[in-house]
Amino acid sequence: LGGGCAVLGGIMMEPSSSGAGMLILLVDDEPLVRLGTAMLLEELDHRIIQAATAAEGLKLLKENAGVDLLITDFRMPDMDGMEMIAQAKAMRPTIKTMLMTGYDADDERFACLDAPKLAKPFGLDALEIALQQVG
Repeated sequence: LGGGCAVLGGIMMEPSSSGAGMLILLVDDEPLVRLGTAMLLEELDHRIIQAATAAEGLKLLKENAGVDLLITDFRMPDMDGMEMIAQAKAMRPTIKTMLMTGYDADDERFACLDAPKLAKPFGLDALEIALQQVG
């Protein structure tokens, strides 16, 4: 896992001293996608907290007041990413959010979402552009 990562109950947490960027909560039920995305975010100098389910992600959001950005997958088994974003905003109205999806990011079901949408698969450049859109 590298770089002093700690794994707690299947949730990987980076030490808060690494990276100078944002503290990002990354939620995706696909382990390889989550790990790959975390590695790209770390390359962009961000600190990452990872969760495999929306329920775990919401719990971590409650426990980590310093989270700057929530990045979540759209399709997950326990709740979809749009519902997760709505619940996260209910808890923390000012949290920044981003939705990752393998679906067409211009699909009408995403029209009401006021957050950047990142189409999978993506690379470092696309992720960096999406992060700039978050502000």
